[in-house]
Amino acid sequence: MANLKDIAQMSGVSSATVSRVLNHDETLSVSEDTREKIFEIANQLGYVKKQKAKAAKQTRSIAIIEWCTLEQELEDMYYLNIRLGVEKYCTMKGIEINRFYKGDANMRMGVENAYGVVGIGKFSHEEAMEFKKLNSNIIFTAMITSEINVTTISLDFENAVLDVMEYLLSCGHKRVGYLGGKEYVGRKQELYHEKRREGFLEYCQEHHLDCEGNIYEEEFTTDSGYRMMVQAIKKGNMPTAFFCASDAIAIGAMSALHEYGIEVPEQISIVGFNNINNSKFTSPPMTTVDTPTLEMGLFAAEYVAKHRERIPIRVVMPCKLEIRKSVKKL
Repeated sequence: MANLKDIAQMSGVSSATVSRVLNHDETLSVSEDTREKIFEIANQLGYVKKQKAKAAKQTRSIAIIEWCTLEQELEDMYYLNIRLGVEKYCTMKGIEINRFYKGDANMRMGVENAYGVVGIGKFSHEEAMEFKKLNSNIIFTAMITSEINVTTISLDFENAVLDVMEYLLSCGHKRVGYLGGKEYVGRKQELYHEKRREGFLEYCQEHHLDCEGNIYEEEFTTDSGYRMMVQAIKKGNMPTAFFCASDAIAIGAMSALHEYGIEVPEQISIVGFNNINNSKFTSPPMTTVDTPTLEMGLFAAEYVAKHRERIPIRVVMPCKLEIRKSVKKL
């Protein structure tokens, strides 16, 4: 079984630093890249933190159901940050954590026996109802549903997209493209309703902006961002700006533009979504939407830890446009 020393050797830091990072010590002066690297290595090695004697007596536990795989989690960081928020709260409160990926053999028993459950990602109506039957003290994060009897916490995509488009229009951009991803839920793999795409289309229609032929959708990955931008470049007649539904997509798109000798923002402006740590270090630094994903995880964990058998609620968290240097005024 992996220990702190193993993680320290692979991370290039001391065992003490690894311990403090895994215990979410905010007083530790270390870069976000280093923190993320340590958590990634710990996950890869299957590290399990030893419980202190006091914590071992703790009867409460929170089960985390993850919708995406570890590889998907590390690609975009969106779901990873939600999970880190849940784990941070549980660590602070001495609550035991049990993580499951959707479809794990022992997931049903783990969900049923937990004090509370946090679902991370997109689940179908049937899946949500199934989990709720196993444990009524459950909250779903990063998921939007019309089901009023399910507690959810999600982002205010409507106003986030509005802020992006208002900013681009104020900078003189009237031909804007969209690079997004498709996600599928449930056993039937039904297409999940993407609010960012919907908001983008509605804004373009209401303000008579030209987006026809400039909407591309694949996956929420860097590779997809690269491929979609190459497709747009080869098609020609490029818009003056692109709104990307994730920073991972935006980073891939910027790489493609650089490869084809197209300058950002002098020739094409780019806006991302999520404000991952790497978005500050692109060239130029990326304008993006800051999403409170860590806070989402903290809230979700606190909710199930304190609000057992309460009326279902729907929480929507605000986002903030982080203006940097990847958008040019025309």
